[in-house]
Amino acid sequence: MNPSEITEALLEKWTTLLTQPKPDPLAQAQQLSYIRYTAPTSFPSTPAAPARTILTSESRGLILAGGTTGFRTWEAALHLGTYLSTEAGRALVAGKRVIELGAGTGFLSLFMAKYLSPVRVVATDRETALIECMEDCARRNGVAVAESDSGTAPAGDGGVFEAGIWEWGTPLGRRDEDEPEDVFDVALGADLVCVPLVNGSGSALTW
Repeated sequence: MNPSEITEALLEKWTTLLTQPKPDPLAQAQQLSYIRYTAPTSFPSTPAAPARTILTSESRGLILAGGTTGFRTWEAALHLGTYLSTEAGRALVAGKRVIELGAGTGFLSLFMAKYLSPVRVVATDRETALIECMEDCARRNGVAVAESDSGTAPAGDGGVFEAGIWEWGTPLGRRDEDEPEDVFDVALGADLVCVPLVNGSGSALTW
């Protein structure tokens, strides 16, 4: 194939793309994509130490959609993740039972489950779509997952990582009423938002 044939093929493709309708900006912002985060390297570090990475599914340009702010990893979660990547942060959760409130993309819970050696990590939020995204990303990150039933709060079946719906102020659900109450050693939350307050604030600011 000579250069002129390559140029013609590219020109034809470019022309085809120009004729396509432009996507709606809101719909475009709501499209999720996989994003890989890399934890800071601890000091001192060994040259052969592999990078600690976590894959999430999110939209970096999205603020609020479907009544939730959880479809992106916010700055406070990244800062907390930076702390957890240190020896002091690891000591906080290693060998512990951890629950995360308002986990959103699951970035923190996935990082803890994969790299920080907790006994158990339960990531909670209030939207089924978020739970499904977290479980999908757990598998893509090679994290052992304990399945939830239709998005209900998890009860544990051997996996290190669990994700489920939990409405604050209600009991954390259990599949079997004979199971003991869930007990956690550590509770974490970052960028927690009460969406009704956000919606109310927006209305109050409308003149």
